[in-house]
Amino acid sequence: MNYFEQQLKKLFEDDSVFEDTRFAGRACFGRIGDDIRVRAEFKENGIHNQFDSLMINLINRREGAIDSLNIHFSDLYGKVPMSRNPGTTIVPHLWINNGKPEWYGYMPTPRDISALREAARTYVDAFREPAMAGGMQQQM
Repeated sequence: MNYFEQQLKKLFEDDSVFEDTRFAGRACFGRIGDDIRVRAEFKENGIHNQFDSLMINLINRREGAIDSLNIHFSDLYGKVPMSRNPGTTIVPHLWINNGKPEWYGYMPTPRDISALREAARTYVDAFREPAMAGGMQQQM
């Protein structure tokens, strides 16, 4: 299992955001209904080998792409203190340094991971099929 998969597992392994979660390569896959599939992966946004957001794509397995959201760590966390250089702040991101992926200067806390998971859940929930009350939908 690669480093990207390990980080995605911290977010989605428990199937609480979407169901039937699977990990392959640098991506995570799941479903939120009979026809809607989810793909989540860390994304580069302008700087090679710096992954500063989580991209979530929703796909209808019969009709294709539905929507996508790029959750930027800067929007979610802002700048954080750099662990190896007190007094310096950075925007958290994964990077590949000498062929080895790792978090740059800051390791996300359980609270950070929870915040990213909740942002992903809020987005995915907007596309989830509403539960039918009592098995039947009321008609107007």
